[in-house]
Amino acid sequence: MNNKGFTLIELIIVIALTGIVMVLATNSLFFSSNTFHSTSDQQSIQSDSRIITTFIENEISYASSIEILENAPGTFDDTKKYIYLDEINKKIMYKNGSAVSTEINTV
Repeated sequence: MNNKGFTLIELIIVIALTGIVMVLATNSLFFSSNTFHSTSDQQSIQSDSRIITTFIENEISYASSIEILENAPGTFDDTKKYIYLDEINKKIMYKNGSAVSTEINTV
């Protein structure tokens, strides 16, 4: 008798092992992708935090006087600079005199 082929059992075993390897590879790929995106988001937040901190430090170090308010004023004095939290959009804002308020990390 000539045994040149594969038995049905051997083919089923190979298909099952290939399936297991593919599932493990796919899970590894998804895990790596999620980790990359999470790390990227954290890096972006840290970068924005550094920009904001540096900006505020520079403004405070060159200020002739500082007044801390509990809330942003209803009207802004055109002769002063303001750094305040926009409660609605959850952004730190900067206003220099009569200029339009801008988000600090875009200054």
